[in-house]
Amino acid sequence: MVKSIEKVLENGEKNLSINYDANYKEQAFWIWYNSGQISGAKLALKLSEIDPNIPSVVTLGKWITSWQERAEELDQEVKDQFSAEVVQTKVEMLRRHAEIGKELQDIGLEWIRENKGSLTAAAVTRLIKDGYEMERASVGVPEALTKMLSVSDEELKKQIEAALTGDDLELFDANQ
Repeated sequence: MVKSIEKVLENGEKNLSINYDANYKEQAFWIWYNSGQISGAKLALKLSEIDPNIPSVVTLGKWITSWQERAEELDQEVKDQFSAEVVQTKVEMLRRHAEIGKELQDIGLEWIRENKGSLTAAAVTRLIKDGYEMERASVGVPEALTKMLSVSDEELKKQIEAALTGDDLELFDANQ
């Protein structure tokens, strides 16, 4: 049975004298947070599905206000974890590219050894050069990304400021 918002809110207003324990408030927080930080009225509706003795919308509004900072911290944790995963995925991809580049060089060298004269010098040179460039480009980037993840927020801020002002700190130069 779907409850109307009016009925739920009316019930909540009757419960002004109920003292809700920390477990109930914690459960309410997670329902609110995982539902997209909904309004007090919508939270009241969700809570009424669990327990008919819901807090008033005014009480829920106060709770929601007190939860804002915690929610922002959780949102930041989610962003940080997601960023780290994205960077790690890119590092792994670039390492694979470096391996492929090395393999292209090996194929070029093996072809030279086995088929002297069958390929033009330009074709062999192209195989080796492309492999070398792919390996070089891919190896430097993952090292720079890994280094970037290990620096402090203050160092990261300095690097961004330097980039914006045209100064070059080369903090993330993989060749250093």
